[in-house]
Amino acid sequence: FLTIVQMPYAKPTHAAILTMPPNKITASDPAIITPPSQLVLSLILDFTYSNMFISCYNTTIYRLWQKNAYRREALIELEQLRSQFSADKTGYLIGCNQLLKRVALTHFARNEVAPLSGENWVSFLDKTADTKEFSMGEGQALIHGQYASEISYNLELLHGISKHWIAKHRAVQHVSGGDAV
Repeated sequence: FLTIVQMPYAKPTHAAILTMPPNKITASDPAIITPPSQLVLSLILDFTYSNMFISCYNTTIYRLWQKNAYRREALIELEQLRSQFSADKTGYLIGCNQLLKRVALTHFARNEVAPLSGENWVSFLDKTADTKEFSMGEGQALIHGQYASEISYNLELLHGISKHWIAKHRAVQHVSGGDAV
């Protein structure tokens, strides 16, 4: 066994006490004795801090999930529109345009979105989703399509860009003197 020579003025170190045989450790060696209350307090604090971290993390995730609830509901409604109006392109176009406007009013300021129509409306959709598909692609049908008696557009492509816009739209910084939203 390992023996430790103790001098009268020096107490053994914690490492030295841990290597001592159990029969050589005495109650006068304070480095080895940890009160049970200190261990319990340590466990309680560890448990409390970990619960606080988990609680904050879960709260943040839940708030993000709640914040995007309107997107999930709109995507479900968009799918319902496609199945309901698969044969009626005008009906789908009107419903899709109304849904996009409702989603925009949910996320953006009413005074920015409500007056938009025609080319300004599709330009807004392009800017807020970083795309050109509304003003240059199938989204052009939203400009005058709901007023035309016959409209020619690809329903699946319009559905795809509408789905993309609902999922990915975001606010664009205001630019002084410019037309950015």
